[in-house]
Amino acid sequence: MEKEDFKTLDPGYHYEDFTYPWNHGMWEVPGTQAMRQMWPAFYHAIKIHCVVFVVDGMEVDDQKITVAKKLLHVLMNEDELRKSCFVVIINEKKARERDKDALETNPDRMYYKLGLHTLHASCEKRTRWFPMNVLEMKPKQWQDVLEWVKTVLNKPEPHGFALKIG
Repeated sequence: MEKEDFKTLDPGYHYEDFTYPWNHGMWEVPGTQAMRQMWPAFYHAIKIHCVVFVVDGMEVDDQKITVAKKLLHVLMNEDELRKSCFVVIINEKKARERDKDALETNPDRMYYKLGLHTLHASCEKRTRWFPMNVLEMKPKQWQDVLEWVKTVLNKPEPHGFALKIG
């Protein structure tokens, strides 16, 4: 019998219902190669209002960063997601483990590597990045994310839905 190491990444996706601060659901879909092929099945079949894209804030492999950048920009330009807002979370957890001073010396490194500074105005208005430690996230940090999403979604067309959330 094999020893269970609990380090194996979960290859599946998960769905959660949330009721605070408003009723909403959230799909968590991993970025593994196999699951990336499944992404269109979600946004072709379900109205997606917001995409939360999480990246390792201290990734040093340029090939991995290039793949993440390409995937993010492809998603932003998919017809079904052109009115969705995008939250890019730059996860600081690994950054703190690797180099405690890295983010203080260059906090915008991943912002530029992901090409967020070059977004077309139609994407820029519906995209915001949030550097944070996902494992130690404070409720206030998540509330800030949700408030920004609510603001974007309540804007009149063409960059929002005017859903009158919250």
